[in-house]
Amino acid sequence: KQITALQSYRLKVVDHVSRPNTFILEMLIQNFLNDTIFHISITPTHLLLATVYA
Repeated sequence: KQITALQSYRLKVVDHVSRPNTFILEMLIQNFLNDTIFHISITPTHLLLATVYA
């Protein structure tokens, strides 16, 4: 039986309610990864420069 994205999301939320700290951490990681992937795909040169001059 196939689970819909909404059901999957609800299961995650229910699971995370019992582990709020982990949920927050995963959200931060997810946001960080999304931002990183976005910057890599949009501005690879700027990311490289940012890494070099960090």
